[in-house]
Amino acid sequence: RNLRQQERRQTFRIGFRQSFSPQSNLIGNFSYNKGDSDTFFKFFIDGTPFGMPPPPFIEDAFRNAVAEKAWTGELQHLYRSASVKTVAGAGFFRIDQDITIAENVTWPIPPPIGPIDLFAATSMPEFDISHYNLYLYAHITPVKTLELTLGASGDFFKNDDKSPAGLD
Repeated sequence: RNLRQQERRQTFRIGFRQSFSPQSNLIGNFSYNKGDSDTFFKFFIDGTPFGMPPPPFIEDAFRNAVAEKAWTGELQHLYRSASVKTVAGAGFFRIDQDITIAENVTWPIPPPIGPIDLFAATSMPEFDISHYNLYLYAHITPVKTLELTLGASGDFFKNDDKSPAGLD
């Protein structure tokens, strides 16, 4: 088998809605996600154009493994009256991700000489990604024939690359 893929994921989510009055509601949710995936594939490169003696094929094995945890949440308030409707809220998500990328190129000469490793590299980047947002939108109807829409929002994104420099 030249390709193997495996993925596992666990998710937990909870939400709520609270009505303070017929005009006012608070809605919220939170979720947690934990998972990992592993992909491995192997292929062969014809080494004849590079002047390699038999066996002419070079074996290239590649692996990409990812482990991550993620959190998301949002809180939103809805208000309605005869002349004003508002939507106000805040949300966030955060993802912690550890990745292993490995490649091994081998010339599969039989023992006792081989196999011979031609190239091997491993990289292990780590990321901590977070995003926060705030928003407020209002629909104001001062008279029946006029509706004003006002709004403001802010998004704050951060990507911390905690990876070691270069290849290991």
